[in-house]
Order: sequence, then structure tokens, then C-alpha cells
Amino acid sequence: MILQPQQFETGEGSLATDIMACSAAVHALKQCQTRKSINHRYSAAQVCQYVRSYLLSQVICEPAQRHVYRQIRVFAGHIVVAAYYLGWDIQVSHDGHCYFNLSSRNGLLMRYPNMQDYAINGWSS
Repeated sequence: MILQPQQFETGEGSLATDIMACSAAVHALKQCQTRKSINHRYSAAQVCQYVRSYLLSQVICEPAQRHVYRQIRVFAGHIVVAAYYLGWDIQVSHDGHCYFNLSSRNGLLMRYPNMQDYAINGWSS
């Protein structure tokens, strides 16, 4: 998944929404510490769920901006783009999934629940 501009025939998607999602992912991932070698690695999809939880928490913190936060749709591809931008070591498995060595004690993973069982505003696992 790479940034894709709006499809003219259907009107779906938007480069602006991808830029917002990548910016949100960069903001969240900047606060996470990576490790060279740890016992557990996190997939882009797993990290994406935590970033989504973080974004949903912002709705509570900034109720006036609720509509803005609810419109940011973050997917695993945005996490990969953000990680690449930050210079993270990205491990690609034989089936094409991306993984990162993250500290399991970082605030994103500890403070925000993994909401993978929910489908919120087009987000589902």
C-alpha cells in the first residue's frame, strides 16, 4: 500500500487523507522506542490497531475536533510509510507482512488498548 491519489470516476480516496494518516502515524511512532533484538516483534497491522486506539482517544481529549479525528483512516500501509520515514528497521516476512522490533514498554502499546475486535469508521482487522 502506497499513497494513492483520488480516483476520479468514483471520488473515493484522497491524497490528502493519506497524508493526514501518515502524519498521524509518524507522530505516534516517533514516541516509540525500537530495539535491535527483542523476543517479540509487532506487525504493521498490530501497530496500526494501537495507533487507531490513540486517535480515538484524541476524540475524548478534543471533543470539538471529533469530526477531524474520526475521518483519519490509518491502515497498515501508513504505518510502514511512517516507519520507513523514521528510519526504522523493517523486517519483511516471506508472506509479505512487515514487522518491527518495538519495546513492549513504550507508551503507545501500554497506554492504548489494542482495539482489533472493533470495526470503527471503516477500520477493521
